[in-house]
Amino acid sequence: MQDSIADTKGIEEDNSNMRNILDFISNYPEINSICVLLKPNNARVGVVFNHLNKSAADNILFLFTNARSTQYAPGDTGPALLTLLNQIRKRPPNVDIKYGKETIYCLDNEAFRFAVASAPPNNMMFDDMLTRDYEISWQRSVKECDRLLDRIISITPHRVMDTLSLNNAKQNILLLTKPLADIAKNISDNVKQCERHKKRIHEFTGDINDLEKELYIPSVDIETDPLEHPKTVCSDKDCCTQENINGTIKFHYKTDCHSPCYLDNSDGNIIGNQGLLDCLAFNEYEEIREPEWVVPTNVLPDQNITLNDEGKAFLRLVRRIKSETCNKCKHSYQSHLHINYETRLVNKQVRDETKYQRITTAQEASEAQQAQIMELEVKIKELTDENTIITKCMAKFACFLKNNALTPFNDAFEDYVNLLIANEKQHGYD
Repeated sequence: MQDSIADTKGIEEDNSNMRNILDFISNYPEINSICVLLKPNNARVGVVFNHLNKSAADNILFLFTNARSTQYAPGDTGPALLTLLNQIRKRPPNVDIKYGKETIYCLDNEAFRFAVASAPPNNMMFDDMLTRDYEISWQRSVKECDRLLDRIISITPHRVMDTLSLNNAKQNILLLTKPLADIAKNISDNVKQCERHKKRIHEFTGDINDLEKELYIPSVDIETDPLEHPKTVCSDKDCCTQENINGTIKFHYKTDCHSPCYLDNSDGNIIGNQGLLDCLAFNEYEEIREPEWVVPTNVLPDQNITLNDEGKAFLRLVRRIKSETCNKCKHSYQSHLHINYETRLVNKQVRDETKYQRITTAQEASEAQQAQIMELEVKIKELTDENTIITKCMAKFACFLKNNALTPFNDAFEDYVNLLIANEKQHGYD
């Protein structure tokens, strides 16, 4: 089994093609080769490597099409591709993707075009010199195809499940990134609240009635509110507001850079995700032709298309002007994220009413005070242990991807936690 992906209409289209290929090859237990189709003057192959298990390295072959114009050589694409492969080799997990005669194949289909043009009903005439050139081109491409098939037969097949499981794991890890980072911050907030309350009880000097009011465990809970439509927001300090809820800081994204946002990225809620560059906030469109009812093809990302009964949409032909800076807030895409829910903090007091309802003497009050301090210490330890577990889990996730992915994995959990820390520091909190 053999599969291919070509650089066609940009990164978003590449990613869509790659997802379709992964869905298709899931029907097969193994594939013999992964052919990367390239033109000699254009290289964009990173999307392929981002989805592959490192065990597929030996199955990757490079097919250069339209190669007669470069004398059947990789052309300008060769050095760019070699640079990318060297970067992959030097960075963990240090995968060596072979680049040489055994993995490079240069072909051209001009002889096929010649055959179509000269056959009925076209019946085009060519002089003997052109005909001879096409014959040579055909013979050269046939030899390359034979060499390619011989190579494919000799390769040990790649287990499809290795790549599929890697992509499933990567998807789940990316989806967990923001929730786990929010939970880690929430645990930290709860620890701070418990520490403050422990200090307050330890230093308490009031009467029994006032003490009873302090005998509780403070809890800061996160409650989520799903958004009716996803939106793109900015996390820069100038685009955020903060709310102090009993000493706990909650940041709010006050700038809706694009809402609703119709991007269909599978890795949302990640700071600086490159998929955001397809959001309307980072694009301007210059109309080339008046709108008309047409069957939608090559629809731009982040578009909400409504079809009529004939399956047509009222669309205009436009020229797309891309930018890495938000058209609304003027900050980089690296400080933006695509969200589909918002969170809010709810402060609660967890108390055991039966435990301290009969405090009548100073001795009982002192014992209750000490018992509450011990209970808070237990709670602090539980929270700290939970935080450690989350951190270790994310480290294991990152380790798994680092050890199995063909290309280095961007640790979005670390990026998001660093953002939370930076927000705290920018607003003067340790």
